[in-house]
Amino acid sequence: MELECWTVFNNLGLFFLGTYFGRIKVLTHKSLKFWYSFLFIGILSWLTFDLLNDVWINHIIDKESKTVLNSIIQTYIKLSMMFSMLSLIVILWKHNDGKVWLIKFSDFGRLGLTNYVLMSVIGAMLYYG
Repeated sequence: MELECWTVFNNLGLFFLGTYFGRIKVLTHKSLKFWYSFLFIGILSWLTFDLLNDVWINHIIDKESKTVLNSIIQTYIKLSMMFSMLSLIVILWKHNDGKVWLIKFSDFGRLGLTNYVLMSVIGAMLYYG
């Protein structure tokens, strides 16, 4: 029950943060050079944390410490994956001015909360199986 409550507050916080970023247009005013470097850093950190998880965690003997560190590293792996995917989407959007493939999602994007909840459900299925 405790984890479910945390997930609800986490999703609400991310929704409001996304709405705020959308209103001040913080993601659209950055240059392509910034997003390419953001993609590179995201992929590099993703691979680093994944390697750390595969190599370092296996050498820890204490089961409780191993569980805690595995949870922390998995969180950073997922954060790095999210940064990589975000930067890749923004790069694709900036190269096409958003006209080619984003027009198909314009009606769906008007339903902001429904869109966010559905993306949370799809993301949970992708990340957590």
